[in-house]
Amino acid sequence: MANLKAIKTKIKSTGNLKKISRALEIISTIKLQKNKHKVESAKQYFLDLSRLIAEVSEKINLFDTVEASSSKKDLAIVVTSEKGLCGGLNSRVTKLLSTNYSPTTTDVFVIGKKGYEFCKRMGYNIVAYINLKDEIHQSDITPLLVFLEEKAKDYTNIDILFNFFNNLLTQITSSFRLSPLSKENINDFLTTVGVKFDITENNQKGFNLLEPTSEAVKTELHRQVRTYLITSMILQNKIAEHAGRMIAMKNAKDNCTKFIAALTLQFNKIRQANITREISEITAAKIAME
Repeated sequence: MANLKAIKTKIKSTGNLKKISRALEIISTIKLQKNKHKVESAKQYFLDLSRLIAEVSEKINLFDTVEASSSKKDLAIVVTSEKGLCGGLNSRVTKLLSTNYSPTTTDVFVIGKKGYEFCKRMGYNIVAYINLKDEIHQSDITPLLVFLEEKAKDYTNIDILFNFFNNLLTQITSSFRLSPLSKENINDFLTTVGVKFDITENNQKGFNLLEPTSEAVKTELHRQVRTYLITSMILQNKIAEHAGRMIAMKNAKDNCTKFIAALTLQFNKIRQANITREISEITAAKIAME
């Protein structure tokens, strides 16, 4: 009886775990769809921005070679999640960081609690840390944008490490060089997310007058392109997080179902064996009395 009671307790606790996994799966699915709509809106914004760049491209080259920084340090922007239970999403980003970026030559700007804990444990110099809620707003990443405006010249290269949402089953861990900006890198990334970005062909007549100055317009366009890329990559990581959690919770729910089925079968076998034994004992006692 004690064995049966223990199995029954396991079945009940596993059933509760299955309900929790199912609830988390549904929540992740809803949040995934919300953030996917934001990515679509961001695409339309960048299409309008790229048309503007095409119109002024005769007077402005957004990808002029910038003067190299005297600093020997690089900056890595590490994008992770605040919570776990999303498969190997965070571990892949931290592995990419530890493999390609040395703590002695790299400063890190960390987004997400999981990345902060890893970088602190591994001895990286954390220049700043922000956490993001599931509902991302532009103001949430303002500290990062302000930091880049003020400190970008202090670093030779600035890379962002994140997870790209390919589909529900595949999230690709990627790194992208934000500084110096490369048109080829931007084209590769935007092609992947489904945005056409091409300023080589310009059939429209460029502006005759740029105000206040060409350099000021270039600086502003450069800032907007960088803002879009950062926002898009953070959104991609957030979508990948929800997709990873949804799949992880679905697998947990399915495993709970299989485990409950195995425990129920074991419970029934033991109970049937007990019933058979009791019947045999009663039968044997009756025969002995005759």
